[in-house]
Amino acid sequence: MKFLYFLLILSVTLACKPQKEEARIINDQPVWEMTTLNSQASVRGLYAISDFIIWSSGSGGFVGLSKDGGSSWLNLSISNAMDKDFRDIHAFSQYEAIVMSAGDSAEFYYTSDTGMSWELVYQNYRAGVFFDGLDFWEDGTGLAFSDPVDGQLVFAKSQDFGKTWTDYFPKSIPPTIVAEGGFAASGTSILCIGESDVFIGLGATEKVRIIYSNDKGENWKVIDTRLQTGEYYGIYTLAKNAGGQLLAMGGSFSSPQVGQQSTAILKNRGADWEVISSGMPNVYISGLAFHSTLEIGVAVSTEGSFISYDNGGNWKKFSEQSFNSVMISENQVIAVGGSGKAGSFALRKPAN
Repeated sequence: MKFLYFLLILSVTLACKPQKEEARIINDQPVWEMTTLNSQASVRGLYAISDFIIWSSGSGGFVGLSKDGGSSWLNLSISNAMDKDFRDIHAFSQYEAIVMSAGDSAEFYYTSDTGMSWELVYQNYRAGVFFDGLDFWEDGTGLAFSDPVDGQLVFAKSQDFGKTWTDYFPKSIPPTIVAEGGFAASGTSILCIGESDVFIGLGATEKVRIIYSNDKGENWKVIDTRLQTGEYYGIYTLAKNAGGQLLAMGGSFSSPQVGQQSTAILKNRGADWEVISSGMPNVYISGLAFHSTLEIGVAVSTEGSFISYDNGGNWKKFSEQSFNSVMISENQVIAVGGSGKAGSFALRKPAN
């Protein structure tokens, strides 16, 4: 009897005890919460360390840092680089980050003290150089690429988490085709994944191609994606979804509403990309991001904001807000754009 009485009391106690809910995905219409970055810069570089620590970069030497998930921003602009347009940024902590300038007189700056000071760690003043993006593998090896000079893409490489850089010359790489180059719309047309794989999206009037390497850029292969071609058409952004697939999006910023064949998905380890139009945004897309474990993706551009709940298989437009770049952290989405604007929304409702 005592044992049965104990079980009865235990069952009543458990029934009355509030059960902690798992964090729930928000499946209704997301709404951007807008903020400003204390600057009128055109912001394209974006990197979220966590839900709270977010770095950004843009024109006029602008660098921004938020420590509260994008609610407020510190202006950490580099005073001796006000003529630079920092199209990409990669951060390693709230203290360490590397920024890359696009355009003539390319310069990379590194900070290890939360932007209190910046060190010029790479420069390339070669005529025709225009860096489009950079990315890193987890071991601290980084690769940056520029539009071609004399028919060859230009590279810089770091072996120490961005502290130092050198000009890099791959062992083998296919020559570029006429008028081929990359796009620095969001710094995400280069993607380093796994231990040694890297993909770069390009564009040209004749073909839209992806080059890829599985040995950290030593040797490259090229794939004709069969994506839509034309003036300024190409791949502007690459991202990996939670299922391990790679998606490439783009179109043309000069014809932003025409993009019926502007999305491709990787079918097998770089060898074949399938063009898909059904369920896609089918407009110019400059930034794309996926959650690392949830089947959620967000794409942004001048044509508005789009969301997918099935790893990028289908998309719907949820906002007219335009942005250049987007990232997804554990529990929120953050995006940045022109005139120093930023937006965010919660990805999951907090557990009770």
